[in-house]
Amino acid sequence: MITPSETTDWREGRRRSARDAIIRAAWTLVGVEGLAGLSLRDLARQAGITTPTVYAYFESKNAIYDAMFGQAATEFADRMAKSVDGDEPQEILVGYAHRFVEFCTRIRRATNCCFNGRSQDLNRHLNRMRRRSAP
Repeated sequence: MITPSETTDWREGRRRSARDAIIRAAWTLVGVEGLAGLSLRDLARQAGITTPTVYAYFESKNAIYDAMFGQAATEFADRMAKSVDGDEPQEILVGYAHRFVEFCTRIRRATNCCFNGRSQDLNRHLNRMRRRSAP
């Protein structure tokens, strides 16, 4: 017999998997078209779903941007949180600088979203986040 907890866990896992698939598709499109070129119609097509289905998981394009930014920022923070080898401050600094450059070059899609301040969409997104967190 399946318990209500198991049903909820299964549904939540399925929902998380669908959201992840949509975000992966968004990263693919952003890698080709840039952040400003992300359209929900193209995103749905890339993810193999319909546009209304995208709205079942994300309330807006901005919610997708939020998820992408959050994913990239978490990935960056996790990478930078690991200690580096070295005893001298210069060695430690070089180690972190190397890790930062590696992140920027190996994970270009994330750096485009996180660090490209020239993007009008990103600037709007960051301003919206600042307003939300303002006291």
